[in-house]
Amino acid sequence: MLDPTNGQGCFTHEKMDHPVPGIMGATGSLLAGSRPIVCGGLVLDNRTYTRNCYSPGQEGLLVSMWEKRGYPASLPVGSQEGVLWVAGGHNGHHLLASTELVAPDRSASIRGPELPEPLWGHCMAKINSSTAMIIGGIAKDGQLSGRTYYYTTKKHAWIPGPELLTPRSDMTCGLIKDTRTGSVKVVVAGGDDGFELLDSTELLTITDNGGPRWTNGPDLPSAIFGSAGTSSPDGKTFYLFGGDGSKIEQAGATKSTGVQLQCSNENCHWSTIDHKMKTPRKFFVAIPLPKNVSNVC
Repeated sequence: MLDPTNGQGCFTHEKMDHPVPGIMGATGSLLAGSRPIVCGGLVLDNRTYTRNCYSPGQEGLLVSMWEKRGYPASLPVGSQEGVLWVAGGHNGHHLLASTELVAPDRSASIRGPELPEPLWGHCMAKINSSTAMIIGGIAKDGQLSGRTYYYTTKKHAWIPGPELLTPRSDMTCGLIKDTRTGSVKVVVAGGDDGFELLDSTELLTITDNGGPRWTNGPDLPSAIFGSAGTSSPDGKTFYLFGGDGSKIEQAGATKSTGVQLQCSNENCHWSTIDHKMKTPRKFFVAIPLPKNVSNVC
């Protein structure tokens, strides 16, 4: 756990550890403002994908998904954001277009709406209470996608959105609120374009019609993929942690550092967070925790 505002952090008590050592490409979020959940992923010991979901701090299996999957995307949805919507990913044999709705009070997940196309290495952003956005990723035949799609619960349908300036996968995305104007933007940062790692950032201002087009934002301090990101409680800071600065196994390439994005009067900039995670990580899950959970250490 790390508080990026003051650098305080710790290794959590063993009861907060993931029960499966060495897992990569899982997904997760905070449900109902109080319950962290982590689902799926690739178990490195035996190179198999898992369908299981766990809640840090709670012993034993929480719930199982219908399908094994790693490298999906997810968002909290539903009443009081008490359900995790898990979308796409890879099951070890092929890409997935299926989605699932995972709730801690159910013994199994239920099927969600199919994606417009199978994807993995993509990301999701929550535009508002009724609209979510799927962004980029790896599509069929290993092709990098710059496509985006909106899903609206009002129409229960996928609607094509504006294409990214640079197709990419394994990037980090989220939301950032301008401290002066109050405008909210979708952030897409870093990733892999199939040839090289990216340090570029793209921004999409959220409007009534979803936003006109992507624009170039400030570059990250270095090219990176496989990072994890989350927004501050007030939405005015977007944090990005960890990731890998090399596409090949290279000592020291996996990062323990973090950066933060802030915007004022439509001018955005990245800055380095002084404090580091204790363990370098890539393709991991970062979840904002309320005080009653984070006080465990």
